[in-house]
Amino acid sequence: LRKMPSELEGTMLITGIHLEYFKIKTKVNETGFARGFNTRNTGTQIDDEGDEVKAKNKVAIIGLEDKVVLKEVDFNMVFHQTNIGESYQGFGFRWMTSNNKEYVLNYSMDKKDGTMLLYSKDEMFTNSITTIKADKRKSKNFMFDIADETQLKLILVKFNDYLRSK
Repeated sequence: LRKMPSELEGTMLITGIHLEYFKIKTKVNETGFARGFNTRNTGTQIDDEGDEVKAKNKVAIIGLEDKVVLKEVDFNMVFHQTNIGESYQGFGFRWMTSNNKEYVLNYSMDKKDGTMLLYSKDEMFTNSITTIKADKRKSKNFMFDIADETQLKLILVKFNDYLRSK
């Protein structure tokens, strides 16, 4: 594969994702439950905080925008929402490359306002976001930014709770 088909420009093509349905009790919304899909359980491992979480799943990134990538990465993802469609829904991705660069993407929507927070220690990635002027990273009902360490910890706690769900 030398070039991606023109129909796939502006896309991210990933293969090998297996999702499971989950429903868990939660205190963060008015219904008391969150439900959604997360990457299929392929075993467990212990995270940095000593908690048991689902093992990272291997997926292959075939292409990104119009470029062929063909790389295997450790990857987990979650899609979640509450029973009431107006609050606390979103998705998260967490992946690590073969050279141990970790990336976290978290999108959440409360009512009509969407926020996407991104995190990585990859300076080129982080700089590509921070060099965009703050007012250009916002539009009506949407904004994106780099997550700070506190936001990252909260994102990962929620993310790992969803991955632990059955």
